[in-house]
Amino acid sequence: MTTRFRNLFLLAALSVLAARATAAEIYVGCEHFRWTETDTAGNRLLTENGPLYSIGTDATHALGKSAELDGRVEGFLGEVDYDGHTQDGSPLFTTTQYYGLAGDLDARLPFSIAENFRLSPLAGVGARGWLRQLDNSPRDSTGYDEAWLTTFLRTGLRAAYAPREDAEFFAEAALRLPVYNTVHYSFNFDGSSEDVAVEPGCELTFAAEAGAKFHGTRVSAFYEQLKFSRSNTATISGFDVSQPDSDGSIIGLRIGIDL
Repeated sequence: MTTRFRNLFLLAALSVLAARATAAEIYVGCEHFRWTETDTAGNRLLTENGPLYSIGTDATHALGKSAELDGRVEGFLGEVDYDGHTQDGSPLFTTTQYYGLAGDLDARLPFSIAENFRLSPLAGVGARGWLRQLDNSPRDSTGYDEAWLTTFLRTGLRAAYAPREDAEFFAEAALRLPVYNTVHYSFNFDGSSEDVAVEPGCELTFAAEAGAKFHGTRVSAFYEQLKFSRSNTATISGFDVSQPDSDGSIIGLRIGIDL
């Protein structure tokens, strides 16, 4: 199955889930994003820091009494500060714009271990894709665009405590194993555009969320880790291009309401 068909399948599955959901919500989020890249010697090449803003939907569909499907899809955007260097080594302080989509689809097997307390082992798939527009400074720019896509498997555990019908406290943690990563670069050389793609390495990452829900309103804090080892090398216009070791972290808040 090609990458395009895998992504279409995931989006179609999320759409069907939302249409047949037994519970669904819409949410907005605000998060702090940090991104670093380092060379093979461990020296920092660049750091990005700043806010991203998101809007999304989460839906759960019961599969009988002992299983359920949960799907989430969101869009996000923002502009973050860039602290790095130009290709000739000169320091550069500018901004980077981000636009993206993310989604997860999990199967859960909830069971009760005490009154009003449930544990739910989970396993599923997910994807995150974003456009990274580098160098928005007013100088004669050597900036370029990066289109990222990572798809991954997820496994973890969710715990929920509901002291009454209209209240719930919950926490979820999951490990994520990427199965396919790609970065598509778009460069401008003397007014003409040239593209090339590389595949960063797959690294195990972690995601977690915890919060509470009262009277149909949910508030939660979350953390997400991004990690990619050095990619293969591709050549474009006589230049070797590769993605260095890259690490990202996202920490933020979400507020959602039932649909």
